[in-house]
Formats: sequence, structure tokens, C-alpha cells
Amino acid sequence: EYILQRDEYQHLTDRAKAYAGEYTVTQLESTQRALQQTLLQEYQKAVEDSNIVTLGTLTPLVQMVQLEQQAVELYLRFLKGILVQQLQNQNDNNTNNATNSNHGKSNNNNNDNKPPYVPMAKVYNIGVMVLRHHLPMVSHCLHRAAGDAAVVQLVHLQVEQAVIPMFQSYIESRQLPVCARNAQQVYVQLEDRYSSGGGGSAAMT
Repeated sequence: EYILQRDEYQHLTDRAKAYAGEYTVTQLESTQRALQQTLLQEYQKAVEDSNIVTLGTLTPLVQMVQLEQQAVELYLRFLKGILVQQLQNQNDNNTNNATNSNHGKSNNNNNDNKPPYVPMAKVYNIGVMVLRHHLPMVSHCLHRAAGDAAVVQLVHLQVEQAVIPMFQSYIESRQLPVCARNAQQVYVQLEDRYSSGGGGSAAMT
């Protein structure tokens, strides 16, 4: 049983090569290339088919034939597909709930709109679920290609892109900039009154 580790292969000395013979070294290199090609093809097919079972089987093997970087790129493509689909499903559910709520308000004047942090929390939960399911294996098998950091960055970016429109919509619906300006005006008026009316003595009494 041969395990083709990069570090071990680089330490193959000239003396070891001489003992093994040129034919053996050539066959070893040829076998490694064939194994890399076959494994990469199977990995690509698993990503295209979104076959998590096959990916779980192949991912621990890629580090044995120096395919970590290619595997990270393919796994990120697979993971992004999962995230986009789940976030889209959640967005569709939010839209349907808002539509049903508006219909309910027109019928019985009952406001059932959920607070904005509810759909945001659901998005964050999707991100956490994906990290819990996929990060341990990637961190263990693809850490030499910084696969764990890449997965965290991908999840962060997708969650951020999903949450920002929700937060912007909430700001617009609540007219928060207007409230902030009004609060600033009140603050200035109170500060002027405090400064001109001897507020320091009043505060001490």
C-alpha cells in the first residue's frame, strides 16, 4: 500500500533513487499522475452532482496526492451552491410570509409582521449549520491549502449579502435617518439650554 505524501517524496535522495532504479521512480511518478487525474475527475463529478457522500469519501484522499488546492476550489463551488439554494429558499419563505401577513391585515387589520431580527436570525442559523456540517472535515483534510479559512470566508460573505438588504429595508421602513436627525436636534436643544441656563449648578442640586 503506497501513500504518496509530498514531504516524503521530496526527501527521496539520489542514493534512494539509485537503489530503486530509474524504472521504479518513473513508474511511481506515472502512477501518481494517473491517481491524481482519476481522483480529480471523480471529485469534479461529485461536485457537479452535489453528492455529499462521495465528497466525504474522497476529500480525505486528496491530501495524499497533492490535490488540496484543486479540492478546495471545487469544494467551495459545491458549498456555495448549497448556501445560495438554502438562502434563496429562506428568502422565498420570508416573502411568502410577508404576503400572507399583508393579506391578513387587509382582512382583519391585525399586524402579524415579524420583527426584522427573525429572518436575519434564520439566515445566521443557515450559516452556522453549514459550518458545523462541513468545516470539521475541510479543516482536517484541506488545512494545508487554507481550506478552513476559505470556507469561513465564503459563509461570511454569503450571509452578509443576504442580511444587508434586510437591514436596509428595515432602516427605510422605520425611517431611522429621520429619527436620528430629530434625536440630534433634541440633543442640541438640551445642550444649549443646559449651557445657557446654569445647568451645572442645577445638576449639583
